[in-house]
Amino acid sequence: MGDVGNDPARPDAEPMGYRSMRQAAQPITSFLVRTQSDPLALVPSVERELASVDRGLPLERATTLREVVGQQLAGRRLPLPQIGAFGAYAQLLASVGVYAMFANLIAAREREFGVRLALGSAPGAIAWLVFRQGAKW
Repeated sequence: MGDVGNDPARPDAEPMGYRSMRQAAQPITSFLVRTQSDPLALVPSVERELASVDRGLPLERATTLREVVGQQLAGRRLPLPQIGAFGAYAQLLASVGVYAMFANLIAAREREFGVRLALGSAPGAIAWLVFRQGAKW
């Protein structure tokens, strides 16, 4: 018999114990129904079967296992949009930094570029020089 994995986000099994419902202070019964079709469509059938066993057994909250697992993992999914926002902000700051580096590089060599243009250098050659040197940085 293997371990029971009750948390899909953790590969290791947590310690777990089983006890009789007679030992529980407030007996709450949960059960799962496996189906090939829509699980919520079976709710009336399950209610009829419960009523056939005992009229006093209510079916209080019928939900899918996907919803239960989603609610349990909601706390882990919450930081993802924040992490994405911080990543976008970091990318924006990096872009501004690269722009500032190029602007500073060009401003410091403005006279040199003017002389090169006056001596007949092509503007494309000067742009290539700036990009090549900026890529080294």
